[in-house]
Amino acid sequence: MDRRQLLVATGTLASVGLAGCAGLGGSDDGPDQPYVADSTVADQAGLIVNVAVVNPTDSPVEIEVWARLLDNDGNELDRGSVTATIDAGDNATLPVTFNPSGYVSSAVESHEVDLIRPGGEPSFSNSESS
Repeated sequence: MDRRQLLVATGTLASVGLAGCAGLGGSDDGPDQPYVADSTVADQAGLIVNVAVVNPTDSPVEIEVWARLLDNDGNELDRGSVTATIDAGDNATLPVTFNPSGYVSSAVESHEVDLIRPGGEPSFSNSESS
């Protein structure tokens, strides 16, 4: 398995457990707030973390998706965000784009994502390294 396949596979596994991030998590009966269903990294004229977000509610919800890139020691190389409104009962894949400056894209070993209300600060405490 090459590095890109590993990033995609581990990003998918790590992001599944993010439903409880920043007060946006669901109940024991299933999610009642938006959550991250998947995330992958693409290396195309810069790096893109594609984050699949699901809104299971009956109302549109404005969310901010954060992603950070980590090296093989777990040190943060970069972070970025995108804000969007997800319609009721809908899902969307939101691209968080990075233009490597001060690091090369091959130094990226994993990523983390966090889903918050706009204007908040991401904690990445409920996300797992991918």
